[in-house]
Amino acid sequence: MAARPSVDGNVEMIVNERVVIGIEAHAIAGQQGGNETYALGLLYGLAKIASSNYDFIVFLREKTPVPDFLKEKSNFSFRRVSNSSFRRWLWNVPRLARQGRIHLLHTQYHLPPRLVCPGVITLHDVSFRRYPQHFPSSLLWSLRLSLPHAVRKASAIITVSDFSRTEIEHFYPESRGKVRVVYNGYSAEFKPLPNFEGTDLLRKLGVTGPFILTVSSLQPRKNLLRLMEAFLSLCQEVRDFTANLVLVGRAVWGNNNLTQVFSSHPFRHRIVFSGYLPAIDIARLYSRALFSVYPSVYEGFGLPVLESMACGCPVITSRVSSLPEVAGNAAFLINPFRTEEIAAAMLNLFRSRSLREKLRETGLKQARNFSWEKCAGETLAVYEEVLSERLSH
Repeated sequence: MAARPSVDGNVEMIVNERVVIGIEAHAIAGQQGGNETYALGLLYGLAKIASSNYDFIVFLREKTPVPDFLKEKSNFSFRRVSNSSFRRWLWNVPRLARQGRIHLLHTQYHLPPRLVCPGVITLHDVSFRRYPQHFPSSLLWSLRLSLPHAVRKASAIITVSDFSRTEIEHFYPESRGKVRVVYNGYSAEFKPLPNFEGTDLLRKLGVTGPFILTVSSLQPRKNLLRLMEAFLSLCQEVRDFTANLVLVGRAVWGNNNLTQVFSSHPFRHRIVFSGYLPAIDIARLYSRALFSVYPSVYEGFGLPVLESMACGCPVITSRVSSLPEVAGNAAFLINPFRTEEIAAAMLNLFRSRSLREKLRETGLKQARNFSWEKCAGETLAVYEEVLSERLSH
């Protein structure tokens, strides 16, 4: 590999060869939640800050459109990979990496068994190890079989919080010494918007009056059953509690019948399930909501907390896993395992305009600590570290 780190942090060519980085981004356009957001965000940041010394080959699924922000970027090219994970990892990615003369491949979670260049993986969390009961058996066994190989083979492992690094090193001791923490950013759509922006969307969803927002895939570790129970208890027991609850996200596993839970409850009509929504619509809802609630029991990062703060929407979230790390002092923290504590926090914020305003201001300030450009810069530094070590051997 003909590269070394230069004084200014870029990779300096010492022969006529550009650095070619492969980015495996099949999650884009797959409604894959955090994995898709991360892939898009990292590419956005790299397009903004990467020097002309780099060429990027981005692996997209068949028929996935090229993101608009990359269409005019001459140092980004695209290859198509199969929708089948089996074909993608065993055949497409290794072959395209070899054909593209890639110097380094960056993926999420997996690495091909046959790879001719160094690999870097982003491992967001190991929730399947901490809470295996919350995962379908097929996904659980797929991760249990493939991740140990990826951890061993990876030249570096990027994760998204100090909490997640501790968990990875606990469950995979062989990862120690090669885990790097690089925080996520948030997309440009997530900013305070004027109230009228969400009017048509709320009308379409059938939401009238004040509302509380939760953005989350519908799966057990997101703790939505306790949230619904807490919310409905307030509806039933507190006369002046007039809020609705809007749940945004698609069913993933384990909670496919969530919309039917509490179906006979007299206040069930005040819970609205929107399904999957694009980022701009979520930003509109954050900008109109009284506050958001994210009571997850386990996260590697917690993008909805950051996105809510960036929109100026006060946040209630859990005081477990990575969530206090992301929220700082800018959120109302609760024990996610205590339904009554979730309910008390919601009632507190519903009744206190001054508390909401305080959390709004501190949240906007906290969000400014994160960006996809910063994430991309620190990720490039990991690439350079790996390439430099390879050159030195």
